[in-house]
Amino acid sequence: MTEPKLTLQRLDNTTLGDKATAALLEHIRAQQLKPGSALPSEAKLTELLGVSRPVVREALRNLRGLGIVEILNGRGAIVGQLNSTSLEVFFAHALQTTSNSVIELMELRLGLECEAAALAAERHDAEDATAMQALLLEMRAALGDAQRYSQLDADLHVAIARASGNSLYERMIQSIRVAMQDASLRGMQLRVNLEEVNAVQRMHEAIVSAVLARDADAAFHEMKQHMVMAARALERKP
Repeated sequence: MTEPKLTLQRLDNTTLGDKATAALLEHIRAQQLKPGSALPSEAKLTELLGVSRPVVREALRNLRGLGIVEILNGRGAIVGQLNSTSLEVFFAHALQTTSNSVIELMELRLGLECEAAALAAERHDAEDATAMQALLLEMRAALGDAQRYSQLDADLHVAIARASGNSLYERMIQSIRVAMQDASLRGMQLRVNLEEVNAVQRMHEAIVSAVLARDADAAFHEMKQHMVMAARALERKP
C-alpha cells in the first residue's frame, strides 16, 4: 500500500517544542487524520522535522495535554478521540481571570444553547427524551436543595445539547458544565422566595416540553427567555 505523502518539513535550528507542536498539528489537519490514526514514529519525526528526539517528545506531550493525541505503549502516538478537556481548562482559567465572567458566561450560553435547543427539538430520540424527563423529575424533587438542584440543572443543559445531535455543541456545553453549575447555584441562592424558585423549574419544563413537541422555534424562544431571566437574577446584589 502506498504511504500517504507527508506534509512535515524540517525545522530550522531556532524552533523547538512549540513549533514542533504546531508542525505536528498542521500535519494532522493536512492529512485529515482521524481518531486512532498513527503518527510517524519518534525516530521518523526526528528525521522529518530535523530536531532532537527530546523536542519531538515535548511536542507529543503538548498535543497529549491538549487532548489531540494519545501516546500508547508499544504503538507510539495516535490521534485521540474528540474530548472537551482542553476547553474545560481554557474556560476554567478564563472565568477565573475575567472581571465580569458570570455575565459573559451567560451571554456565551445564550448564543450556544438556544440553537442547541432548537436542534434538539428536531433531532432528539427516545433515549434523549427519557433522560430529559427523568432529570426534570429529579429537579422538581430537589427544589429545596440548591446544591443538588444546580447539579441537575447543569446535567439537563448538557442533555439538551447532546440531544441536538451536534457533538460540538455537546462538547462546548460539557466544557462549561462546572461554571454552569456554579452559576445555577448562585442564581438559586439569590432567589428571594419559593415562587421565584418554582419559576426556574417551570422554565426548564417549558424548554423540555417544546423540545419533546419537536417545536424548534418554541424551544429556541423558551431557552432564550430562560437565559435572559437567569442573567438578570445573577446581576442582583446578594
